[in-house]
Amino acid sequence: MKQRIFSGIFVVATVVIAFLSRLIDVRLFDVFAMALSLFSTLELIKIMGDRVTPLQKWLAIIFPLTIFPIAVFLRLFALVYAVAYFLLALILTVTTFKQKIVDGKPEPIDFSGFGTLLLLLFYPTVPFTFLTLINGTLTLSTFALLSVVVISMASDILAYLFGSLLKGKQLASAISPKKTLSGFIAGIIGSALTSVALYYVCVAFGYNPFFGLETFSVIFFLVITGVFFGLTSQVGDLFESAIKRALLVKDTGTLIPGHGGLLDRADSFVFTAVAVYMIYSFLG
Repeated sequence: MKQRIFSGIFVVATVVIAFLSRLIDVRLFDVFAMALSLFSTLELIKIMGDRVTPLQKWLAIIFPLTIFPIAVFLRLFALVYAVAYFLLALILTVTTFKQKIVDGKPEPIDFSGFGTLLLLLFYPTVPFTFLTLINGTLTLSTFALLSVVVISMASDILAYLFGSLLKGKQLASAISPKKTLSGFIAGIIGSALTSVALYYVCVAFGYNPFFGLETFSVIFFLVITGVFFGLTSQVGDLFESAIKRALLVKDTGTLIPGHGGLLDRADSFVFTAVAVYMIYSFLG
Protein backbone atom coordinates (compact mmCIF):
# COMPACT_ATOMS: atom_id res chain seq x y z
CA MET A 1 0.00 0.00 0.00
CA LYS A 2 2.82 2.43 0.93
CA GLN A 3 4.45 1.68 -2.42
CA ARG A 4 1.24 2.47 -4.33
CA ILE A 5 0.78 5.73 -2.37
CA PHE A 6 4.35 6.79 -3.13
CA SER A 7 3.87 5.92 -6.78
CA GLY A 8 0.60 7.86 -6.86
CA ILE A 9 2.40 10.94 -5.50
CA PHE A 10 5.06 10.47 -8.18
CA VAL A 11 2.42 10.38 -10.92
CA VAL A 12 0.64 13.49 -9.58
CA ALA A 13 3.97 15.34 -9.30
CA THR A 14 4.77 14.46 -12.90
CA VAL A 15 1.41 15.84 -14.05
CA VAL A 16 1.94 19.05 -12.07
CA ILE A 17 5.38 19.52 -13.63
CA ALA A 18 3.87 19.00 -17.09
CA PHE A 19 1.28 21.74 -16.52
CA LEU A 20 3.82 24.09 -14.96
CA SER A 21 5.94 23.71 -18.09
CA ARG A 22 3.03 25.22 -20.08
CA LEU A 23 3.29 28.40 -18.01
CA ILE A 24 6.89 28.81 -19.12
CA ASP A 25 6.30 27.90 -22.77
CA VAL A 26 3.50 25.77 -24.27
CA ARG A 27 6.08 24.08 -26.49
CA LEU A 28 7.74 22.59 -23.43
CA PHE A 29 4.56 20.59 -22.87
CA ASP A 30 4.86 19.25 -26.42
CA VAL A 31 8.41 18.11 -25.65
CA PHE A 32 7.11 16.46 -22.49
CA ALA A 33 4.39 14.60 -24.45
CA MET A 34 6.97 13.46 -27.02
CA ALA A 35 9.22 12.17 -24.23
CA LEU A 36 6.31 10.19 -22.76
CA SER A 37 5.59 8.73 -26.18
CA LEU A 38 9.20 7.75 -26.78
CA PHE A 39 9.61 6.16 -23.35
CA SER A 40 6.32 4.25 -23.76
CA THR A 41 7.46 2.99 -27.15
CA LEU A 42 10.71 1.74 -25.60
CA GLU A 43 8.69 -0.11 -22.95
CA LEU A 44 6.60 -1.76 -25.65
CA ILE A 45 9.70 -2.73 -27.63
CA LYS A 46 11.19 -4.31 -24.51
CA ILE A 47 8.19 -6.49 -23.63
CA MET A 48 7.82 -7.60 -27.28
CA GLY A 49 11.39 -8.91 -27.17
CA ASP A 50 12.54 -10.97 -30.13
CA ARG A 51 9.32 -10.26 -32.01
CA VAL A 52 10.80 -6.87 -32.95
CA THR A 53 13.48 -6.75 -35.65
CA PRO A 54 16.27 -4.13 -35.47
CA LEU A 55 14.70 -2.23 -38.38
CA GLN A 56 11.26 -2.19 -36.72
CA LYS A 57 12.86 -1.05 -33.46
CA TRP A 58 14.57 1.96 -35.02
CA LEU A 59 11.54 2.90 -37.10
CA ALA A 60 9.44 2.84 -33.93
CA ILE A 61 11.96 5.03 -32.08
CA ILE A 62 12.30 7.52 -34.94
CA PHE A 63 8.53 7.80 -35.46
CA PRO A 64 7.65 9.89 -32.35
CA LEU A 65 10.71 12.09 -32.95
CA THR A 66 9.34 12.97 -36.39
CA ILE A 67 5.56 12.94 -35.93
CA PHE A 68 5.44 15.37 -32.98
CA PRO A 69 7.16 18.29 -34.75
CA ILE A 70 4.63 18.05 -37.58
CA ALA A 71 1.58 17.21 -35.43
CA VAL A 72 0.45 20.83 -35.30
CA PHE A 73 0.16 20.80 -39.11
CA LEU A 74 -2.22 17.84 -38.89
CA ARG A 75 -4.96 19.91 -37.25
CA LEU A 76 -6.95 20.24 -40.50
CA PHE A 77 -7.12 16.45 -40.68
CA ALA A 78 -7.15 15.73 -36.94
CA LEU A 79 -10.78 14.62 -36.73
CA VAL A 80 -10.26 12.12 -39.53
CA TYR A 81 -7.02 11.16 -37.82
CA ALA A 82 -8.91 10.52 -34.55
CA VAL A 83 -11.72 8.49 -36.12
CA ALA A 84 -9.20 6.44 -38.10
CA TYR A 85 -7.29 5.74 -34.89
CA PHE A 86 -10.35 4.31 -33.11
CA LEU A 87 -11.30 2.23 -36.15
CA LEU A 88 -7.76 0.89 -36.41
CA ALA A 89 -7.80 0.04 -32.70
CA LEU A 90 -11.00 -1.94 -33.20
CA ILE A 91 -9.64 -3.78 -36.25
CA LEU A 92 -6.34 -4.53 -34.54
CA THR A 93 -8.12 -5.83 -31.44
CA VAL A 94 -10.54 -8.06 -33.35
CA THR A 95 -8.04 -9.48 -35.84
CA THR A 96 -4.89 -9.73 -33.75
CA PHE A 97 -5.88 -10.45 -30.16
CA LYS A 98 -7.23 -13.97 -30.78
CA GLN A 99 -5.33 -15.95 -28.23
CA LYS A 100 -5.14 -19.75 -28.35
CA ILE A 101 -5.63 -21.70 -25.14
CA VAL A 102 -3.57 -24.89 -24.98
CA ASP A 103 -3.98 -27.26 -22.03
CA GLY A 104 -5.84 -24.54 -20.15
CA LYS A 105 -3.04 -21.99 -20.57
CA PRO A 106 -2.90 -19.03 -22.98
CA GLU A 107 -0.18 -19.06 -25.61
CA PRO A 108 1.62 -15.85 -26.63
CA ILE A 109 0.36 -14.23 -29.80
CA ASP A 110 2.82 -14.09 -32.67
CA PHE A 111 3.02 -10.44 -33.68
CA SER A 112 4.98 -10.66 -36.90
CA GLY A 113 5.97 -8.56 -39.87
CA PHE A 114 3.79 -5.57 -40.57
CA GLY A 115 1.56 -6.28 -37.56
CA THR A 116 4.47 -5.69 -35.17
CA LEU A 117 5.44 -2.40 -36.80
CA LEU A 118 1.82 -1.27 -36.95
CA LEU A 119 1.39 -1.84 -33.22
CA LEU A 120 4.66 -0.08 -32.34
CA LEU A 121 3.78 3.01 -34.40
CA PHE A 122 0.06 3.00 -33.74
CA TYR A 123 0.27 2.53 -29.99
CA PRO A 124 1.18 4.60 -28.07
CA THR A 125 2.67 7.36 -30.25
CA VAL A 126 -0.42 8.31 -32.25
CA PRO A 127 -2.69 9.04 -29.24
CA PHE A 128 0.12 10.94 -27.49
CA THR A 129 0.23 13.35 -30.44
CA PHE A 130 -3.29 14.42 -29.52
CA LEU A 131 -1.89 15.95 -26.34
CA THR A 132 0.12 18.19 -28.64
CA LEU A 133 -2.93 18.93 -30.81
CA ILE A 134 -4.98 19.82 -27.72
CA ASN A 135 -2.16 21.93 -26.31
CA GLY A 136 -1.45 23.90 -29.45
CA THR A 137 -4.72 24.25 -31.31
CA LEU A 138 -7.73 24.38 -28.96
CA THR A 139 -9.13 27.51 -27.35
CA LEU A 140 -10.03 25.55 -24.20
CA SER A 141 -6.70 23.72 -24.21
CA THR A 142 -6.08 24.06 -20.45
CA PHE A 143 -9.46 22.66 -19.42
CA ALA A 144 -9.28 19.99 -22.12
CA LEU A 145 -5.86 18.78 -20.91
CA LEU A 146 -7.06 18.81 -17.30
CA SER A 147 -10.04 16.71 -18.41
CA VAL A 148 -7.74 14.15 -20.04
CA VAL A 149 -5.65 13.68 -16.90
CA VAL A 150 -8.15 14.16 -14.06
CA ILE A 151 -11.06 12.20 -15.55
CA SER A 152 -8.81 9.33 -16.62
CA MET A 153 -7.25 9.09 -13.17
CA ALA A 154 -10.64 9.28 -11.46
CA SER A 155 -12.07 6.58 -13.73
CA ASP A 156 -9.09 4.32 -13.09
CA ILE A 157 -9.08 4.80 -9.30
CA LEU A 158 -12.85 4.48 -8.83
CA ALA A 159 -13.09 1.44 -11.09
CA TYR A 160 -10.33 -0.22 -9.06
CA LEU A 161 -11.79 0.70 -5.64
CA PHE A 162 -15.41 -0.22 -6.30
CA GLY A 163 -14.44 -3.26 -8.34
CA SER A 164 -12.36 -4.52 -5.42
CA LEU A 165 -15.11 -3.78 -2.87
CA LEU A 166 -18.20 -4.90 -4.77
CA LYS A 167 -16.61 -7.53 -7.01
CA GLY A 168 -19.36 -9.34 -8.94
CA LYS A 169 -19.50 -10.22 -12.62
CA GLN A 170 -16.27 -9.96 -14.60
CA LEU A 171 -16.16 -7.38 -17.37
CA ALA A 172 -13.75 -9.11 -19.77
CA SER A 173 -12.34 -12.25 -18.19
CA ALA A 174 -10.40 -13.26 -21.31
CA ILE A 175 -8.48 -9.97 -21.23
CA SER A 176 -8.31 -8.93 -17.58
CA PRO A 177 -9.88 -11.24 -14.97
CA LYS A 178 -9.70 -8.59 -12.21
CA LYS A 179 -11.90 -6.05 -14.01
CA THR A 180 -15.54 -6.21 -12.99
CA LEU A 181 -18.81 -4.79 -14.26
CA SER A 182 -19.34 -2.99 -10.95
CA GLY A 183 -15.96 -1.30 -11.31
CA PHE A 184 -16.74 -0.35 -14.91
CA ILE A 185 -20.06 1.29 -13.91
CA ALA A 186 -18.43 3.06 -10.96
CA GLY A 187 -15.71 4.38 -13.25
CA ILE A 188 -18.27 5.78 -15.70
CA ILE A 189 -20.39 7.44 -13.01
CA GLY A 190 -17.30 8.75 -11.26
CA SER A 191 -16.00 10.23 -14.51
CA ALA A 192 -19.24 12.18 -15.01
CA LEU A 193 -19.13 13.53 -11.44
CA THR A 194 -15.41 14.32 -11.73
CA SER A 195 -16.02 16.22 -14.96
CA VAL A 196 -18.50 18.51 -13.18
CA ALA A 197 -16.32 18.79 -10.06
CA LEU A 198 -13.31 19.78 -12.17
CA TYR A 199 -15.30 22.64 -13.68
CA TYR A 200 -16.31 24.01 -10.25
CA VAL A 201 -12.74 23.71 -8.95
CA CYS A 202 -11.50 25.71 -11.94
CA VAL A 203 -14.18 28.36 -11.36
CA ALA A 204 -13.22 28.54 -7.67
CA PHE A 205 -9.64 29.33 -8.74
CA GLY A 206 -10.81 32.07 -11.10
CA TYR A 207 -10.76 30.13 -14.36
CA ASN A 208 -14.16 29.71 -16.04
CA PRO A 209 -13.70 27.93 -19.38
CA PHE A 210 -17.40 28.29 -20.22
CA PHE A 211 -17.87 31.90 -19.15
CA GLY A 212 -21.15 33.39 -20.36
CA LEU A 213 -22.91 30.07 -20.93
CA GLU A 214 -25.99 28.91 -19.02
CA THR A 215 -25.00 26.78 -16.02
CA PHE A 216 -27.49 24.00 -16.77
CA SER A 217 -26.17 23.64 -20.33
CA VAL A 218 -22.59 23.51 -19.09
CA ILE A 219 -23.38 20.84 -16.47
CA PHE A 220 -25.31 18.78 -19.02
CA PHE A 221 -22.38 18.97 -21.45
CA LEU A 222 -19.89 18.01 -18.75
CA VAL A 223 -21.94 15.01 -17.59
CA ILE A 224 -22.36 13.65 -21.12
CA THR A 225 -18.72 14.18 -22.06
CA GLY A 226 -17.62 12.84 -18.67
CA VAL A 227 -19.43 9.58 -19.38
CA PHE A 228 -17.84 9.40 -22.83
CA PHE A 229 -14.34 10.13 -21.53
CA GLY A 230 -14.78 7.62 -18.72
CA LEU A 231 -15.72 5.02 -21.30
CA THR A 232 -12.71 5.73 -23.53
CA SER A 233 -10.48 5.68 -20.45
CA GLN A 234 -11.56 2.17 -19.55
CA VAL A 235 -11.40 1.01 -23.16
CA GLY A 236 -7.79 2.24 -23.25
CA ASP A 237 -7.08 0.26 -20.09
CA LEU A 238 -8.61 -2.88 -21.61
CA PHE A 239 -6.70 -2.40 -24.86
CA GLU A 240 -3.37 -2.29 -23.05
CA SER A 241 -4.41 -5.27 -20.93
CA ALA A 242 -5.10 -7.14 -24.17
CA ILE A 243 -1.57 -6.39 -25.38
CA LYS A 244 -0.04 -7.62 -22.11
CA ARG A 245 -2.26 -10.71 -22.19
CA ALA A 246 -1.18 -11.42 -25.75
CA LEU A 247 2.48 -11.13 -24.79
CA LEU A 248 2.02 -12.99 -21.47
CA VAL A 249 3.48 -10.17 -19.34
CA LYS A 250 2.09 -8.68 -16.13
CA ASP A 251 3.46 -5.12 -16.47
CA THR A 252 5.04 -3.08 -19.24
CA GLY A 253 7.93 -2.04 -17.00
CA THR A 254 9.11 -1.17 -13.49
CA LEU A 255 9.36 2.62 -13.65
CA ILE A 256 6.57 3.17 -11.11
CA PRO A 257 6.83 0.76 -8.14
CA GLY A 258 3.48 -0.81 -7.30
CA HIS A 259 2.00 0.29 -10.62
CA GLY A 260 4.34 -1.09 -13.26
CA GLY A 261 5.61 0.82 -16.26
CA LEU A 262 4.68 4.15 -17.78
CA LEU A 263 2.22 2.50 -20.15
CA ASP A 264 0.50 0.82 -17.21
CA ARG A 265 -0.42 4.31 -15.97
CA ALA A 266 -0.84 6.06 -19.31
CA ASP A 267 -3.05 3.41 -20.92
CA SER A 268 -6.29 5.02 -19.74
CA PHE A 269 -5.55 8.57 -20.81
CA VAL A 270 -4.06 7.94 -24.27
CA PHE A 271 -7.47 6.96 -25.68
CA THR A 272 -9.11 9.73 -23.67
CA ALA A 273 -6.78 12.31 -25.24
CA VAL A 274 -8.11 11.37 -28.67
CA ALA A 275 -11.73 11.56 -27.46
CA VAL A 276 -11.21 14.92 -25.72
CA TYR A 277 -9.73 16.41 -28.87
CA MET A 278 -12.66 15.14 -30.95
CA ILE A 279 -15.19 16.82 -28.64
CA TYR A 280 -13.40 20.07 -27.81
CA SER A 281 -12.30 20.73 -31.40
CA PHE A 282 -15.95 21.65 -32.08
CA LEU A 283 -15.77 24.34 -29.39
CA GLY A 284 -12.84 26.12 -31.03
